[in-house]
Amino acid sequence: MFLRMLEFARIAAIRPLIKEHTGPQNDRATAFVRYQEAEFAPRFYAIVKPDSSLMMSTYLGYVGRSSLFYNYDIRSSTSNNIIGRSSTQMVRVNRQTRRPIAWPDALIENLRHLKLWILAAIIDSNQLAILSGDKARLRIPGLLETVTGFARYQEFRIEPAFYTKLRAGDRVTSTMSVSHVGRTSWLLEGDLRLTSTGEVLCYSLGQGVLVNIVTRKPTAVPDNLRKLFPKKDPLPQLEVPTPLDPGKTCRHNFVALPSDSDMNEHTNFATYIRFCLDATAASVRKGAFPFLNKGQPKVKKISLLFQNETKEGENVTVEAAEDLVRNVTPWKLALLIGYARLAAITEKSVFLLPGYLKTITSFLRYQEFLLEPAFYTDVKPRSFVVVTVGVGHVGRTSYELKGDVQLAGSGAVLCRFSVMSVVVDISTRRPVPLPETLRRRGHGPRPESCLPFASALPATHSQRFDVRESDLDFNGHTNQSNYIRFCCDAAASAVKSGRYPSLKRDLLSYRLKKIAMLYENEALLGDPLQVESWEIPSKPVSLGFKVTRGNDDVIQGLFELYGEHAQKAKL
Repeated sequence: MFLRMLEFARIAAIRPLIKEHTGPQNDRATAFVRYQEAEFAPRFYAIVKPDSSLMMSTYLGYVGRSSLFYNYDIRSSTSNNIIGRSSTQMVRVNRQTRRPIAWPDALIENLRHLKLWILAAIIDSNQLAILSGDKARLRIPGLLETVTGFARYQEFRIEPAFYTKLRAGDRVTSTMSVSHVGRTSWLLEGDLRLTSTGEVLCYSLGQGVLVNIVTRKPTAVPDNLRKLFPKKDPLPQLEVPTPLDPGKTCRHNFVALPSDSDMNEHTNFATYIRFCLDATAASVRKGAFPFLNKGQPKVKKISLLFQNETKEGENVTVEAAEDLVRNVTPWKLALLIGYARLAAITEKSVFLLPGYLKTITSFLRYQEFLLEPAFYTDVKPRSFVVVTVGVGHVGRTSYELKGDVQLAGSGAVLCRFSVMSVVVDISTRRPVPLPETLRRRGHGPRPESCLPFASALPATHSQRFDVRESDLDFNGHTNQSNYIRFCCDAAASAVKSGRYPSLKRDLLSYRLKKIAMLYENEALLGDPLQVESWEIPSKPVSLGFKVTRGNDDVIQGLFELYGEHAQKAKL
């Protein structure tokens, strides 16, 4: 009977993958068990009784030309402890000759890579271990008896190594920690690494909610548990997916199967990832997303917001659409212009700085972007742009690079920019004079600046950010584009909290006309930055920003919106 249970688990896990790639071929083939073994922990016999429930995790251990190895972890439904392991070798054979035949190449290649929803299931298993089991850090009394945990939000950031280094049979290590416990919810952060090398495959962030098993309504986390986990400052930002344009969606229907359910008797969150990926694949086959037909696009980030349960047998409709608003963001534009400026100061024909990145470097002092309407109307996925950079005013220690960003082909101007930089000694971080030969290359007067503010208004919103490794550039300090991102994130939170009287929707749904940033100090790895913002009472609507580190001013910023700021941006 136990081996029969393993067979059911194996069929439920692998049938969708095999059917997708074999189709009618499977009518002439079947699979035989070649080898099977099971190993049980002593507590297996103490835990498993008549009518006991078990949880089985099934995953591929090896993919051969005609054989597959499956591995199983067997757990008690009342804890996350592994009480047994098993493995099975299956061989594909011709139904008539009963001789081995090869799996289709597409299936072999498909199975050799860990599926995104299987990755999510692994992380889900480790999240459960946080709440139950021998080493649970957030052990909740009555879990799975009177209360349970529902996923409210899940986020996965997939690293390149997931696609390039991970193969079937590789062992992975999942690490998870509790970062915050609220009145009815908690946040879990962690990563998944390749055990052999320690390379990160994926970072995860999940919000769970404690609910009453009977009423399915939130209930309070015990106070003694909340006291064990002091509030984290700042809390991780949950990037809630934006509503889709109903006129531009592709609809696909699914039915929640018994194998899709988890211990809460509703569809497991990992299944929704599979539904979404299947819906996307079907949309691509119908030509809905042409840009996905080029090359082999890989998922970089997954965000899921859970709002209701789905039970076995219920119909699930997935609407898929391209989120055009987020294809080009202001901080990505700033980064693109930054690359073009870097090329300019390393090219002799433009503004070559002798000893650059050896004895000297350059720090930004002020930059200003003017975004043209074409930035919102003409840029499409996979659009190519041309960045033109020229030399403007050159002073004793500073220089201006200005130019524009145009859409390749049409030549439509998307953005005009002006950037003032200061040349500094790499060791002392203090300004040094420019060579006279470069000073003679300057053209025009010193550009005018709309910053600093004559008098800053009282901040209506404040938010903290910590400088991470990924925020740094080759100067070892926070890259200029990330300050724009910090300000955008802070403004987005302020809009959702109703702190700006004139703005009511997602910040990126409005059209920014002008971005100005004044840089006053460096921010280094680990620095805590406080972003203060306020709405400037003017027409058009403008937002002011001030970023500080303790008592030090780091930057001042200004976002100016187009006059019809209520019009939704359409990229």
